[in-house]
Amino acid sequence: MAKHLELDVLRTFEAVVREGSFARAAERMCLTAPAISLQMKRLDAVLGGDVFYKDGRGKSLTDKGQRLLEHARRMLHLNDLALSEFTQTNFRGRVRLGVAQDFAEGALIMLLREIQDAHREVQIDLVVDLNRRIHAAFERGELDVAIATSDPLGEPLGESLLDTELIWIAARDFKLTPGAPLPLVLFPEPCIVRDIVLRALVEHGISWRPACVSTSLEGLLSATKAGLGITVRSPQQLTRDLVKVSPGLGLPMLPDVSVAMRINDNGPSSQALTRHIAELVRAYPLKAYTH
Repeated sequence: MAKHLELDVLRTFEAVVREGSFARAAERMCLTAPAISLQMKRLDAVLGGDVFYKDGRGKSLTDKGQRLLEHARRMLHLNDLALSEFTQTNFRGRVRLGVAQDFAEGALIMLLREIQDAHREVQIDLVVDLNRRIHAAFERGELDVAIATSDPLGEPLGESLLDTELIWIAARDFKLTPGAPLPLVLFPEPCIVRDIVLRALVEHGISWRPACVSTSLEGLLSATKAGLGITVRSPQQLTRDLVKVSPGLGLPMLPDVSVAMRINDNGPSSQALTRHIAELVRAYPLKAYTH
């Protein structure tokens, strides 16, 4: 008999990833911890290897599990999208969605189109801004769902959707002048990545100057492509014109950051609608949030 991946098992797998342990996933899924464990053993058997390893009291993904996660979320997303189209659930109302600039393009646009196509009577009020401003708007109760980077040195906020590294990026032909301050291309304050970068440079005694400050991601990348300076973003921003800066320049390593989703159950929008939109975001492929 041909092997196949069961959607119920994949949904449990995704819940374990999100909750960090079998016990918390069992509570969320209204199952017992042994039932969760049995489903994960079935998944291991189908894939021919473990998808989790024990990490203290919790569970972390193996390399095989990390590769599976993107496929699982895509399969669950397609399943949920098809069901929403053919079942009688007819969501109505308004959802206020806040998204950081880095994640407001590419596949997230396609996700928003799919939501609009499946739920014609749902109004999405989209706010695109810097990470800290998205978090601040959420905390003021102005957003129902927020997707933004968390400060790696601060308290974890919301549910992690994606962990990504930060890298130094420059134009392919960029040349750094020896002894001159490092020319930086940055977002203005308040910006989480800006703070991470400047903190790292101060700690390593590296002087810098603001070569360009842009309020838009497009402006930031354009200035970098033009060779005005070096910026810091995720590897997904690398293109034919933009490359990762060579370690030979002596720039410090930067911490990974987590893209988190925060959900406001107490806003003016329908709690069921807010949760439904959050589920669709959660199920979308991880790499879809970057471009």
